[in-house]
Amino acid sequence: MKEFIYKFSITNEAIDLNEHANNAFYLKFMQDVAEAHSEQVGDTFESQFINGFTWVVRNSQTLRGLTYHKFIQKKL
Repeated sequence: MKEFIYKFSITNEAIDLNEHANNAFYLKFMQDVAEAHSEQVGDTFESQFINGFTWVVRNSQTLRGLTYHKFIQKKL
């Protein structure tokens, strides 16, 4: 599998009172990464639309310091 690297900066407005990334911002970061990766491997929004499916986050949780996201394909 080819390595995928996506670099981004976290602004101060994304940090909450506990000095962690706010959940809303964090989910947006993950969406941006997922979209960039999909584009790189040719799974573009256009191809998803043509095929009648798109990716959505079904579940997001943190377990022992690791964040886990479950993605599913959803029919448009």
